[in-house]
Amino acid sequence: MDHCLDLKALRRSLSLFGGWAGLGWMTSHLGADDDFVGTHADQLLAATLPEWPRRQGFDLISGLVGAGVHFVERLPAERAKRGLGLVLDALETTAVQTNCGITWFTAPEFLPPWQRERAPNGYYNVGVAHGVPGVCWLLAKLCAARVEPARAESLLRRTFGWLRSCQPEPHRAELPSWIAPGVNREPNRRMAWCYGPLGASAVTLEAAKAIGDPETEDWARTLALACAGVPPEEARIQDAGLCHGAAGNAQIFYRLARNNEDPKFREAADAWFRATLDYQKPGEGIGGYRMWGDVGDNRQGWVDDATFLTGSAGVGLALLAATTDIEPNWDRLLLLS
Repeated sequence: MDHCLDLKALRRSLSLFGGWAGLGWMTSHLGADDDFVGTHADQLLAATLPEWPRRQGFDLISGLVGAGVHFVERLPAERAKRGLGLVLDALETTAVQTNCGITWFTAPEFLPPWQRERAPNGYYNVGVAHGVPGVCWLLAKLCAARVEPARAESLLRRTFGWLRSCQPEPHRAELPSWIAPGVNREPNRRMAWCYGPLGASAVTLEAAKAIGDPETEDWARTLALACAGVPPEEARIQDAGLCHGAAGNAQIFYRLARNNEDPKFREAADAWFRATLDYQKPGEGIGGYRMWGDVGDNRQGWVDDATFLTGSAGVGLALLAATTDIEPNWDRLLLLS
């Protein structure tokens, strides 16, 4: 932990996946005796949040939702409640009203080059990692914790309306990754946590259940069940990682099976855990797993990756969830619990 803190402190980032918000989440999650890290993260985030719209985006990985996830982990502390109020203020300030409901816009300067090429004027992101489903999870947590519940629920219900409008036929097991002004909408049938119908439906389903929204609950469950009918060999994945691979899909269906009675979710979880094991090649990579990723010079290839989100550490955690009775609360980082 000390080594991790030293590395992250040097970067001075505030993000959940790579900065002080993540450090505060980690030490709080582990129940560290010395709360200096969490308190310092609280202070840094609270000081920055009033100016956040001009500094960073709204997403889970590095934006407002990530800051909110940090504060949720630190509840019921009063400092965490105040921080969540600031996050809610910033979300309201940056919300975009449409004919279908509320959403959030991602400006082109926040996009990686390959996405900016396809959406030069920015877009509305529909994925969990960088988009609106993460906002839904966070607003539902505010409602459950009774932190500004009236404001949070009002915003959440209008956000649900926009999200449902992105896929009026949830039985099709597809969802756009993003919606860009002036660009034709592209359906995404890839099964993954970060983008596509699977991650978005699982996160949205639990948010809808939290506030008793039957229309959104039915929409999200229909979409998730459609995803359960897609076999691993047709899911367009290339490795076993959590972000966009087999272990992530297994963990999603594991959570869906725990929280919902439909046996199709359990069957899908079993299929995806088997697929995760099928990717293992003893003696290769880390723990027998190599991941498909950037090898430099704008090329993709097989790499050794030990990280949580895209590497072997995440795969190991998912396999532990499948084989032990310990509640895998670490998946709150993925907005699955």
